[in-house]
Amino acid sequence: MPRRESDELTWKPKSWQHAGRFVFVRQTAPTRGSGPLQLDLFEPRSTKHSYQVILTNKTCSAKAVMQFHHVRGSQEGVIGEAKKSAMMDYIPTRSRAGNLVYTMASIMAHNVTRELQRQTTPRSRKTNPKRAALWVFEKLETMRNKLIRRAGRVLYPDGRLTLTMSHNRAVQEELERVMNGLQEAA
Repeated sequence: MPRRESDELTWKPKSWQHAGRFVFVRQTAPTRGSGPLQLDLFEPRSTKHSYQVILTNKTCSAKAVMQFHHVRGSQEGVIGEAKKSAMMDYIPTRSRAGNLVYTMASIMAHNVTRELQRQTTPRSRKTNPKRAALWVFEKLETMRNKLIRRAGRVLYPDGRLTLTMSHNRAVQEELERVMNGLQEAA
């Protein structure tokens, strides 16, 4: 089981105008060797230390600062997904205005998809010290494959525009859930 130790220091480098709170964290965890084991006698183990220094303006405990700092991973995951699935890492034109419009459209598509999920699904978590997102969101690529990249035809029976798709109960239930959630949100 990993063991954490922490200490803190308020310090002001010469070039800074104000002092900062530095939280130092050392985590000790056992590691297993990659070599052969001497069976029936003992299992050789050693420990490995990892170190972190967190500069913060928070006034809570060192443990709370560390938990808050580690939540950045979920935020970085959102940004990474937006880059991959909403194509925010793509530069389509040679003009600043074109790239700006494309990036803004990507951000809006990402945010609208997240809001759609938030409006149509109940919360999956409660508030906790790590401040994880209250909803577990599906990836944009998954939603695109489930709802948009479906084989279908647009027909005009009786003069009314209709999307016709092969019968798939799971897809039908998902589409009905989304449509009902949107009607309730409106």
